[in-house]
Amino acid sequence: MEGLAMLGVLLAVGYLIVLPVLTILAWRRGERLEEEVRALRATLSGLVQRLGRVESGQGEAAARTAPPGATTATTAAAPALPVVTEPAPGAPAAIPPASAARPTVTSPPPQDIAGVDAASLPVPTGVPAPAMSSASPQAAAPVAVSVPVPPARPAAHADGVAQAGRQEDTGDNRDSLPNPLSGLIRWFLQGNPLAKLGVLLLFFGLAYLMNYAADRNLFPIELRLVTAAGIAGGLLALGWRLRAKAPLYALILQGGAVGALYITCFAAFRLYTLLPHGLSFALMLGICAASVALAVLQRAQSLAVLASIGGYLAPVLLSTGGGSHVALFSYYALLTLGILAVSLWQSWRPLNLVGFVFTFGVGLWWGAETYDPALHYASSQFFLLFNLVVFGLLAVLFALRSEREGRGLVDATLVFGAPLVGFGMQVGLVRHWEYGPAFSALGFAALYLPLALFLLRRWPQQTQRLTVSFLALGAGFATLAIPLALSARYTAMAWALEGLGLLWAGRSQREARMAWSGVLLLVLAAVAAAMARKDGMDTASFLLVTATLALTWLAGAATWRRHPPGHLRGVLSDVEDVPGWLLWVGGITAWVLWLGEGAQRLFDRGDASLFALAGMLASAVAWQQVGTRLRWPQLRHAAWLLWPFAAVVLVYQWLAFGRPFGAGWPALVWLPAIATAFWLLWQEDSDSPVGLSALLPVPAGPVVLSGLHASLGWGMLAVGGSELLWHLSKLGWGSEEWQAGLLMTALAATVLALWLADRRGLWPLQAQGRAWWLGALAPAVAALVLLLLSTNALDGAMPKQAYLPLLNPLEEAAVFGLLMLWVWCANVAAWLPAAAARACGYAVVALAMWWANGLLLRTLAMLGGIDWDAEALWASRLVQTSFALAWTLAALACMLVGTRRAERRVWIGGAAVLGLVILKLFAVDAARGGGLARAVAFIGVALLVLAIGYFAPLPPKRSTVEADAAAEPA
Repeated sequence: MEGLAMLGVLLAVGYLIVLPVLTILAWRRGERLEEEVRALRATLSGLVQRLGRVESGQGEAAARTAPPGATTATTAAAPALPVVTEPAPGAPAAIPPASAARPTVTSPPPQDIAGVDAASLPVPTGVPAPAMSSASPQAAAPVAVSVPVPPARPAAHADGVAQAGRQEDTGDNRDSLPNPLSGLIRWFLQGNPLAKLGVLLLFFGLAYLMNYAADRNLFPIELRLVTAAGIAGGLLALGWRLRAKAPLYALILQGGAVGALYITCFAAFRLYTLLPHGLSFALMLGICAASVALAVLQRAQSLAVLASIGGYLAPVLLSTGGGSHVALFSYYALLTLGILAVSLWQSWRPLNLVGFVFTFGVGLWWGAETYDPALHYASSQFFLLFNLVVFGLLAVLFALRSEREGRGLVDATLVFGAPLVGFGMQVGLVRHWEYGPAFSALGFAALYLPLALFLLRRWPQQTQRLTVSFLALGAGFATLAIPLALSARYTAMAWALEGLGLLWAGRSQREARMAWSGVLLLVLAAVAAAMARKDGMDTASFLLVTATLALTWLAGAATWRRHPPGHLRGVLSDVEDVPGWLLWVGGITAWVLWLGEGAQRLFDRGDASLFALAGMLASAVAWQQVGTRLRWPQLRHAAWLLWPFAAVVLVYQWLAFGRPFGAGWPALVWLPAIATAFWLLWQEDSDSPVGLSALLPVPAGPVVLSGLHASLGWGMLAVGGSELLWHLSKLGWGSEEWQAGLLMTALAATVLALWLADRRGLWPLQAQGRAWWLGALAPAVAALVLLLLSTNALDGAMPKQAYLPLLNPLEEAAVFGLLMLWVWCANVAAWLPAAAARACGYAVVALAMWWANGLLLRTLAMLGGIDWDAEALWASRLVQTSFALAWTLAALACMLVGTRRAERRVWIGGAAVLGLVILKLFAVDAARGGGLARAVAFIGVALLVLAIGYFAPLPPKRSTVEADAAAEPA
């Protein structure tokens, strides 16, 4: 069974590991050979074409210069190809002068070479120089041909080692840094993967064999260790002996031998205590130095990587779970110093990654399992700082060598991985202190900021990217120290200021990452401020934090802004400008929050909104002025937030006091608010280059501006009207006529004031007449119409004052209102369709008739002593007869006007009124029975109808009149 199991294991290893590795190796080698063949064919084709051109030119020159008898000899001479020597890899090969001494071979004549396909020719190891003829001096001129020649496999010892090193280093000469996993896989597949696999399996087998022997006490300890050391020494000697014949195989053997020596030395010291501490580390130092020397001398990355893996795995595989962590990390520190020494000569990123992964990985594992602050803090802190410094130096060396090679790369794993992982470990070390994480962050900042400053002064050009990375790390750790030490409110302020600084530095130096980091820090500052507000802040802290946040966000938006003013759609379509817009919105929002909530914290509940409105006035003026000077449309048009802010304050005043001026003298802020709004609109109408037309598309800009004018009119009507209504409501019982009259008078006076301003050509009527006549006055006109319809039902009587027709506040205000409605219709007719304009005039005439009927009804009720009651008025014969005669007179007037002006519509309107009168006579007056009033009504109406028939007959149609006029002789 054991044999079958062993056979199954071997088959599994063969099919799962060996066969795939061989397949991948063959595929990669086939691709490489195809590339070399294509390069050789292209090179040979170019040489043949160049040779043909050179030979044709030399033949013509010889024919011109040679004597007549020498032509045949010169032509018959077979010219030879110049020798092409192999330069260093990557360098061009040049044909030396013909006079140089070199071995030659006989070449075919030119005509034979031209007839052969270049792809079918074998690769020449040497080509002869041109044959010299005494009759052709021009033929001795050297011809330089620059052709890349692929390097041949060298046979010498030094060349073999160099070639092996070059093949091992191919993974380090890329233009971009791969991730660690792909780099290790590529390294394993290059060269001789079977040898690498064998050494690794041998390494694990020896380790398990030693454990097995130790558990069963099969051999003396000294014999085990000597045997292991002898096997390792034999592998090392064999690898050194084969370094010229099989360089890759030799390097793999050497690497496995070095790892085995590490295991043996560590086991002798740690497991069996056969060697003292000093001697053990001296031996390890010697092994490390020897491995470094071998790797550097042979330029063997694989040797260094394998030796390092073996050294790092030794304490892990042979660990028993106890022992001193100082010995473990001292050993690891020694290995890391060896990697640092290698980096002085060779920049091998896989080697650096091996050291990073093992050092911090084992450190994290040990800390999670064993760390005790009371016992291990001092030593753990020392080793952590030591590794941070060493891996920082490794990152610097890698960047310098990469810059010298023209690649300009930065090892991000070492630059960012070491400090980030190290800071996590540092926080674990000092978690028992209250401010330990905060001081740790400051310590990391104190490490990386001076390092960045040193690099900037020492190598300003070579380490530019690395310097920026260290600056970002230092600034990040300094930023992180703030929330770890301070409360959220101070964190928000510090982050806001730091974010603004990063944003300014990034935009000024065109460093996109730095600028975006500043934006991110500003966002985090807002989050911290929100958390602080949720937890509760006193008034002073709130004002300071919110003001800092608002100012830094607005300054960040101004810093980010780099495009000239454009349309809103065009600006937002550019992703580069989106952060500027977001910062602007956030800054304005924070500023408005500062005004609103700050006023509530500082002042009484009733006055707070008015003081906030005063602050908003000052802010709007400042935004408008600064935005204009900076040519910043977004900031300039933030002043329009005064409109919604004032509307919110007005609603709040209504809910709190029932009127806008209920808070006392602070309510006088409404006067400068209206004046400021007019000033802002006047500035906008001055056609500024950063006005609304510069921010919005052409159709939207004028519409928005007209809306701002109209909404200002609505606000003025709301403030004045609500205050007037509140005062009228205090007049008391029996003052309905006065209330209605005063309210209609105020509305009509508004129309009159606008009409007077328009006649004088004053602003804003001159620039925005339509917005004010049609938009701003619309609520006033609607309210006036509703009042004229509703208040006509009042009797006109007032306490201690007799009713006088037309000489009372109700009817005088109604006449004034009807007149102003007519003025309004006349002014808006230019912006209305013709039908709507005529309908407006008819509506005013209808309202006038409505009030004329009310005036007649109130007069009849006063003269006849009739109660102001619907039933009493309807039952009165005086009222019925008077209305019949009055309506007939009105019909007569309409029909006379229609006849005189030949307006059939007017005449038909009067006839319709007359029809209603006749219908009323028979339906109402005749139904009430006999009496003088009924007779008077019928007789009066009849006489008026006869008068209408004589004086106001139906006018002819316009077409008939025009035809008669055309038929009359001239």
